[in-house]
Formats: sequence, C-alpha cells, structure tokens
Amino acid sequence: MAPRFALPVRLPIRTFRAPARFNSNTSTRAARVIEMAAQAEKPSALEAGVPVMWAVCGGLIYTAWNRVEERDGAENVQKVLSAFHKIIQFTQPHEPDVLRYIATLPADDTTGTVLYMIEEYASQAASDAHLATQPVQDLIQLFSTTDVLAQPPEVHTSTVTASKLCSPPPAISTSPCIVLAHFDYAPGKVASALQGWADVVDYVSKNEYWTRGYTVGEEKDKNSVRTVETYESWEVLEKVHLKDEAIAKNQRLNGRDRLGEGAVRVVAVDGFLGREGRARL
Repeated sequence: MAPRFALPVRLPIRTFRAPARFNSNTSTRAARVIEMAAQAEKPSALEAGVPVMWAVCGGLIYTAWNRVEERDGAENVQKVLSAFHKIIQFTQPHEPDVLRYIATLPADDTTGTVLYMIEEYASQAASDAHLATQPVQDLIQLFSTTDVLAQPPEVHTSTVTASKLCSPPPAISTSPCIVLAHFDYAPGKVASALQGWADVVDYVSKNEYWTRGYTVGEEKDKNSVRTVETYESWEVLEKVHLKDEAIAKNQRLNGRDRLGEGAVRVVAVDGFLGREGRARL
C-alpha cells in the first residue's frame, strides 16, 4: 500500500488576544483525536487560527495546527507541549513503527499560542496502536476536558508519493528549520503536478546536502499536494533551494494549474525527526 501523508491539524489554544493549520484521514488516528477533542469550546471570530499537528502513517503524515487559548497562552502552550513530551518519551523507545514525531513552534508566531505536530507511521496499524497508548489518551483527556484549546484541531491526510530523508536524521538539538506547505490544483491536474514534485525531490536528493528532508504527499479528496521540508537553516531555503532550477521548472510546467498555495515556517523543539534506516521511500 502506498504511504500516505496527512496535512496540518489545527488545535487552537485559548487566550484573550486574537489567537494567532496542516492533516489526516477521517478514519485515522488524527481524525479521531479531533472527534474526541470536539468538546473543546469553539473559537470566537478572533480565534480563527490554530496551531497544526502533522502525522505520517505508513507513509501517512498528519499535520496538526493547534491554537491555545490566549487568556493563559504561555501556560496553555506549556501544558500541551508537556503532554506531547510525555508521548515522545514513551513513543521513541517503545513504538518503532512511529517513524517521526516532532513538536514544532512557528518561526514567526507573535501570539505565543500556536504549535504544530508532525507524525509519521509505518502503517495504519501502528497509528491505531499509538492512539491507544496511555500518553495519547492523556492528551485526548486534556483536550476534551479542559479549555487549553481555542477550537478543535484541523486534520488532513495525504499519500506519500516522493521523499528524501537523510541518515542519520537531524537531531532536535540542531533546531532544524521546517516548512509545511500545500498547493491546491485544478481537477485532473494533480498527477502531472506530482511528477513535477517527484523531480524536485530527485534533484534535492542528489544536489542539496543541507536540505535534510523533503516529503511530498497527495491529499486526494482536495486535489492538493502537501510538502514537509527540513533545512539546516533558513539561509539554505532562501539562497539555495528556492533558487534551484528544479523549483523553477516545476513552476513553469505546473504553476498555471495551481489554484492556491500556502506555507508556514516552523522550528522543531521536541521529538525525533526519523529513525535511521526506516525511511518509507
């Protein structure tokens, strides 16, 4: 079965200020987390944005955007990060089929109320087993019985179609720079767009050592392509990757078919960016 990758999930965290998004299959773990967290109070008009959590399952990647309640923004963010840290402490040694699990914060967040999670699983069974672990159940309990979130998470799921992952994976201590992006295409144009993105991944794999990871996935029900890109620094992104001929070629061939796009820059603060020798593609 082809790997699948999920887009950001929005998990708003409560605050008084205007709260300052990225994905999973409706039948997968991330979607069920959303259902369980649905008891969280809906945000006001000012609380429209939320942090995102990403997860990958058997090539499945979930991205979730979580916005905390601003009233006690810093405290709520810490509560959510602490809950994810407990999951990471359990998952890394005990769940070998959880291939990536990363807590990130936006590089340019001015509200202090947003966080993104990126998760990758070797299979749907691994995702289901992870959901049943006690630390994850504790997180669901936090989301469903307290007001730490300004609104429920938003989850998207995609199938991984191309990926470059370095070995060994970057350490969290190096503060790797990550871009979560999505590109929406006209109906019937995703297949050709994916070939363009496969060419980008091939070029990156051969020519960009300092691009430490590049995963492309298709969100079929939305005619969208999602990417998770990991760089040694923002300078690598701006002065090397964005100026590559592969990027320009992809834009020339498929840019006219794009109906919309967006991206967020995040910095990894906890978790693990991969397991050596366990890359899906």
